[in-house]
Amino acid sequence: MDQLLLHNYFEIGSFKIYYYAICIVTGFLACAIFAVPLFKKRGFSPDLILDTLICVIPCSIICARTWYVLMDLDEFMTNGAFDFLKAINIRTGGMAIHGGVVGGALGIFIITRIKKIPFAKIGDFGAALLPLGQGVGRLGNFFNQEVYGKVVPPAKAWFPYATFIEADGNYHVALCFHEMFFNLLLFALLYVFLYNYKGKRDGYAISAYFIGYGIIRACMEPQREAEYNMGNLFLGMPTMFWVSLLIVAAGIALLTVLIVKDAKEKNYWWKTYFDAFKKKEKPEQSAE
Repeated sequence: MDQLLLHNYFEIGSFKIYYYAICIVTGFLACAIFAVPLFKKRGFSPDLILDTLICVIPCSIICARTWYVLMDLDEFMTNGAFDFLKAINIRTGGMAIHGGVVGGALGIFIITRIKKIPFAKIGDFGAALLPLGQGVGRLGNFFNQEVYGKVVPPAKAWFPYATFIEADGNYHVALCFHEMFFNLLLFALLYVFLYNYKGKRDGYAISAYFIGYGIIRACMEPQREAEYNMGNLFLGMPTMFWVSLLIVAAGIALLTVLIVKDAKEKNYWWKTYFDAFKKKEKPEQSAE
C-alpha cells in the first residue's frame, strides 16, 4: 500500500491533490446526476438528492474507513498502541467498500427518518446508483496501483486482463478494472429496472444489489494478492469472501419475501413489466 504510482497526484502550490480522491468525488457527483431522473419520476424534489448526499457522504467515508481499520488493526499499531491519528488519516489510503455500503445505508436511514419517507423507497434509489459510484471509485485503485490480483505470465500480460505494477515490476490481474466493469454493468441493469418499475412495493432494487454486488465481490476476493485481503483466512478463503456470500444470501431472502408478499396481494407486476419495452405496433390502415 505504501509503494504507490509515482504520479498518483498533482500539486497546486505545495498542496497535493490525489487522483484517488478525484475518483471518489466524481463517483458521488455521477450518482447525483443520474439520481435526478429517478427522483423526478417518483415525484420527489431534486433538492432531496442534496439532502441525502449530505447525510450519505460523511457516513459512507467514516464507516468505510472504520471497517478498513477494524479489519487490519495491526497496520495502525505503533509501539504496541493504537495510532488514532494514523487511523483517521484517509489521505494515506484504505477504505473498505463494504463499510461504505453500511455507511450509505445509515445515511439514507437518517434522512428518511428526518423527511418521514419509507426507507426502502430511497434505499432503492441508493441501491441502483451505488454501483456507479463504486465503479468510478475503483479507478482510484488504478492510480494508486493497489487492489490487484496474482502475478500473470507474460503470455497473459495484456490489458485489461492484467496491469503493470511498478512496485514489483510484474503484471498482475487487473481486478480494479474487472470490478469497475461489472459494477457499471450492475448499475446499468438496476437503473433501467428501477426507472421502468411500476410495482407498488419497494425493496426490489435493494435485494438485486445485494445479490449482484455480493456475487461480484465473492468472485473477486479469492483473486486478490494476500496483502489486500482484509481479515483472516477461514477455510482457506478471505473473510470478505464469506461476508460477500452472506450479502448474497440476504439479497435472496429479501427478494423472496418481496415476491411472496406481492403474490399474496396479487400484485403481479412482473407479468407486465416488459410491455414498456415492446415496440408499439402500427395500427392497420383502413381500406378506402
